[in-house]
Amino acid sequence: MHLLAAGASFVILCILYFSVYLPTTTNHNKTVVVPPIEGKQFDQLEPIFRAANLQYQVHDSSYSSDYPALAVLKQYPPAGSKVKEGRKIFLSVNQRNPPTVVVPDLVDGSVINAEAVLRSSQLKLGNIELVPGPYQIVKEMRYSGQAIVASSLVPKGALIDLVVMDGLSAEEPDSIR
Repeated sequence: MHLLAAGASFVILCILYFSVYLPTTTNHNKTVVVPPIEGKQFDQLEPIFRAANLQYQVHDSSYSSDYPALAVLKQYPPAGSKVKEGRKIFLSVNQRNPPTVVVPDLVDGSVINAEAVLRSSQLKLGNIELVPGPYQIVKEMRYSGQAIVASSLVPKGALIDLVVMDGLSAEEPDSIR
């Protein structure tokens, strides 16, 4: 009889714990939807999070030339997710200054190869200036109108202009030698 009473008491306590106590203390079924904030400026976030009753924390920073400085690049949990009120949303923010990358050696290579190497180095192909010359190869690299050499440091995503021989002339121009 004592064992039966103890077992019944245990079952009643478990039912009360899981159906009354836990749902009230953990706000069971009381969720908010995470707002879309990717691409928004960091100084615009406070009112958005206050209205949604959420918190935020910058978890990481990286660089993307597609967004302005201090724009939100990523968020976790993603927009549209259902979370409990007061939950922290972790953000990745675009850096103010782009990191620098090393300019690869493109001289004496083809334009097709130069474009692929620039892309893999996180740089962009700018203008191509054709000059007379016997071969169709890159003769010079320029950044912001100035000649640069391989292993120079430039901002990530920078435009690198190329001076390319046209392959139509029999001899190299003096200005490029």
